[in-house]
Amino acid sequence: MRKYPLIIFFLIPLYLLAEETDSIRSIVVDDETGMRLRDAVIRFDDGEVKTTQWDGSFVAKRDYSKAIISHVGYLARTLYRNEIGDTIRLYANGVRLNEVVVIGTSPKPLITMPKVRLDPTTATLLGNEGKINGGVDLFGILSWGYKKLFGGKKKKSKLEKVKKKLEKY
Repeated sequence: MRKYPLIIFFLIPLYLLAEETDSIRSIVVDDETGMRLRDAVIRFDDGEVKTTQWDGSFVAKRDYSKAIISHVGYLARTLYRNEIGDTIRLYANGVRLNEVVVIGTSPKPLITMPKVRLDPTTATLLGNEGKINGGVDLFGILSWGYKKLFGGKKKKSKLEKVKKKLEKY
């Protein structure tokens, strides 16, 4: 009755050792800084694809002959099974962008305003052969001219309004 617990006690470490030999655990890091690289892609020749976890680590089975390790901004590396160790170093790609400027054009404007035709006398005053593009506010020009010519009503300031209310109080 006592020999079963002893057998299980000796078989558990053997099982754990067998599991370690079937898989490999490694970490992908930056060569210069040693910083662990999250989301690095490992493509094995047997078709399996892995990505590194948040700490740059991954676990893979040993039934492959070579693997390609890549990450955005780094040069891809091809390693054979016996070359993959505890730490895989990726070298930064020499091409870096300092600033990117994106310029877009539209085939036609987003907002189109109809062209307005004026009578000949107003057209000669404004120029441009009587054509006013969408950017000119004709009614704004006319109201401004009316106020300049005829004075219009002046708006009272807040101080004047308060004084008037206090007089009525």
